[in-house]
Amino acid sequence: MPNRIIKESICRSDSVNALSWFEEVLFYRLIVNCDDYGRFDARPAIIKGSLFPLKTVTNKQIENALNKLSTVGIVYLYEVDGKPYLQFVTWGKHQRIRNVKEKYPAPNDKLPQVAASCRELRPESNPIQSESNPNPNPNPNSPKLFEVFWNAYPRKVAKVAAEKAFNKLKVDEPLLNKMLTAIEQQSKSAQWKKDDGQFIPHPATWLNQARWEDKPNTPRKETSYDLDEYEDMVRGFVPRYQKKERLKDDSNKKT
Repeated sequence: MPNRIIKESICRSDSVNALSWFEEVLFYRLIVNCDDYGRFDARPAIIKGSLFPLKTVTNKQIENALNKLSTVGIVYLYEVDGKPYLQFVTWGKHQRIRNVKEKYPAPNDKLPQVAASCRELRPESNPIQSESNPNPNPNPNSPKLFEVFWNAYPRKVAKVAAEKAFNKLKVDEPLLNKMLTAIEQQSKSAQWKKDDGQFIPHPATWLNQARWEDKPNTPRKETSYDLDEYEDMVRGFVPRYQKKERLKDDSNKKT
């Protein structure tokens, strides 16, 4: 499990300030125990054993604290097949996800999570475009929507190229929701899980080739690579080639 990030801005968060000391401790311990999607088993007995193995707390305390976290909008509580789970509402905004591993099922209704992320990131006002800007962005929310996409995409390389491709598509919230759903589905595929995500396409390639339209579990043959992908391949090939040449030299010396 990767290390989790807690930003100093949490000290001035209105949501966190609304929590009691115990509720805040539960919040922090959930962060370091949930899976890479920000999900965890919401049964109080499970939380008690996993998060407080050396503390004396009751299931009722945990249940009340969970309800408070849900009330202030930090976690989203839901059920799948009759079992309770929780999801951090803005997980992708705050955590750097490298190897995405899903341990708990997703909520059947994904809209609350996506809508909350977009709502928090949306600018409060629409700034006046500068006349000196030769290429004004027609969508003032685009930079913020891109950050939602960027935080959700598991392979974080060539951000400038990815943002350029994203802006070219003029992504709005409905299209972003479609992309996020596709990313979650494709993250479960054998191709994306293979070799620690080595075969996950660069985000710019994924956007340029409209891969959110791909059917789940359908492999797609690579036909082109951007410069960053080519450099990645070279970096992977050169060490293998050098090793092969060293083994050849050692073999010649022995003979």
